[in-house]
Amino acid sequence: MKGGPAAWRRATDRYAKLGWEHRELDTRRKRVVRRALGRPDASDVWPHEVTVPVHGSPWRAEVEAQWTLRDAARTGGFVLDQHWAEREDNHQVILPSWRVHTAGHAWATAGKVRRSLYACAVRLGLYDLRPRVDGSRATARTLARDLMPGAPRTNVDVRPLDGRGKAGVPPLREDAVKRFVALFIGPLLVVVALLVLARDATPAGRAVLGSAAAACAVVSCWAAVTLPLVRPRSGTLFLWAVGTGAAVVTALGVPGHLEAMPRAQTLACVALAYYVAGLLVLVRRWNWQLLAASVLPIVTTVVVAALPITGRLLHDAYADELSLTPAETSVNGAWQLAAAIRLLWPMMGAVLFVAAGWGLLRYFHLAQADRISTAALLALAVVVALVRAGVWTIDSPAEAAERLERAAAEGSAPPPYFGVRPEWTCAVPLVPTGELNEEGGQLDADRPYIFFGVAEGRAVIWNVDTGKPLRVPVSQVRLLSRENGRGSCT
Repeated sequence: MKGGPAAWRRATDRYAKLGWEHRELDTRRKRVVRRALGRPDASDVWPHEVTVPVHGSPWRAEVEAQWTLRDAARTGGFVLDQHWAEREDNHQVILPSWRVHTAGHAWATAGKVRRSLYACAVRLGLYDLRPRVDGSRATARTLARDLMPGAPRTNVDVRPLDGRGKAGVPPLREDAVKRFVALFIGPLLVVVALLVLARDATPAGRAVLGSAAAACAVVSCWAAVTLPLVRPRSGTLFLWAVGTGAAVVTALGVPGHLEAMPRAQTLACVALAYYVAGLLVLVRRWNWQLLAASVLPIVTTVVVAALPITGRLLHDAYADELSLTPAETSVNGAWQLAAAIRLLWPMMGAVLFVAAGWGLLRYFHLAQADRISTAALLALAVVVALVRAGVWTIDSPAEAAERLERAAAEGSAPPPYFGVRPEWTCAVPLVPTGELNEEGGQLDADRPYIFFGVAEGRAVIWNVDTGKPLRVPVSQVRLLSRENGRGSCT
């Protein structure tokens, strides 16, 4: 740090306010730092150490610490010249667990069968006492015999509650399971996604995606070798081989026996994993972000969807595409709420998509918070996501109308749209054809029509010839439902 005693006081006040541990270097290390800076006799250079807490991944944690330290210096009004960053690993070793049980029973020492029965009873916990000890076997046994009531005792012993106390099992750190999941299971899931995408890709795309899948499998194998959770090491390699084979079979299937994973289902799983991972790492530090990322979008969507102005938007747009009236596409309130949620949820999903990406970037220290450029890029990403989601939502009624017109031309089952359930029907005239009061065309009694329902005393059917609805008084026709539009009604 540059500056005199006043600057040093400002720095220490800022560190104390943030709760950071700090200390000046000893005399020898001060001389080393000042000589490295080319100012061996400078009294306005204050070499010191400060411990900066960093949340998130250990990868690039030093960069995040330097960002945080610069922000503290800027806020505290002092200048930091050079940085030496070194990560301190505070993950502890997970100790094996033991349960204290009684021992030295006379009946268990006579005969091989009794000893086997006693050993089985001990494993089942039939002789357990309340205390539980974490540590090595020798430490657990000593504590049990010297701390139990009536100590010292020789009639108690300990039994393992997990496999970490066995000989040859390496000590596991607190982050071992998390790292194993991230580096062993994670790449195998990516292998599945890449192979599914490679199925429908071009030859060049298959080569690229296949190479990426092979690289992910190699990463998973490396994790199995370097982070073994079971002994011997070949056991973990066997698990890797089984996992890799399962990933390949899931993605490509077995011809004649097992179908491959559908592309849409794969993309849905990838999106779900992205949302879950991004939002979890985002909210693990700030409780208000947990509320904003989980509860607030759902509540906002339901509240806005319940408003009368949003309940009919998609239905009215669908009616306009097919030249229908609001009465002819009338549905109950539950379907209006569902349509309104369909209208609003993609936009909320777009915001959560950006939030999940921001959470992943911050977790891996790839983006710096409290910067104008970062805020601008984040706002731009939110706007782009909202516009894209809005366009996709607005196109929904037009796409539904197009699917219905295609079904009418092909004679296939007409698709429903949020409570509007068109079906095929035959309209049999009850009066002479010349006396029918049609609107929108002329009724052909031999042709099946898509029937929307009855509104204002008129049966609303779809006229393929005009591409418009045909309305006939319901008192003049008899409607006979049918499965499809192929064939004739007579």
